[in-house]
Amino acid sequence: SFDLEPCVYVDDTDIEVCIGANPSTHPNHLRFLGARAVTRDLDEVVANERVFMFGTMGHELDRLAPLATALSPMAIAHAQGDFLSGSSFTVIPRGLSKWAGVVAYCEHAGLDRARVLAIGDGPNDVELLTQAAIAVVPEAAHTDAVAVADHVATGEQGGDRLGLDRRWRFVADVGE
Repeated sequence: SFDLEPCVYVDDTDIEVCIGANPSTHPNHLRFLGARAVTRDLDEVVANERVFMFGTMGHELDRLAPLATALSPMAIAHAQGDFLSGSSFTVIPRGLSKWAGVVAYCEHAGLDRARVLAIGDGPNDVELLTQAAIAVVPEAAHTDAVAVADHVATGEQGGDRLGLDRRWRFVADVGE
């Protein structure tokens, strides 16, 4: 009803994200996804796969904000401005978060979750950044993420918010 065809992130060991024939996301986002994205019928994907998240980038915030409002009663929806490609929009089920994934991975791998260094840039990263031992954001991060960060990577360290340049030069001593 909002005339958007999102990227659909799924629980699959071979595929990270499914896109439809006419994805409503920025071309730079599609380039960043590269081979991790496969074209599928999205109605079939949501009917038959476990979906972690869906989202899109590159639209006006005024177009995405009503969608976030419409979905908020049933999911966690974030619409935020993005300086590179317009605004971005993500939706995740309640109870699912990046931090929940970190906790599950740490338990699986026998790692101490109290020693996690997290890097994020949006309001959907706030829980992750808040729970991590060290929270790092690029200087272009959303104000909600900057507010909870321990460190802000600036200039060349800041990277590209679409992930096109992940060469951050940041070192932190977590300690023993």
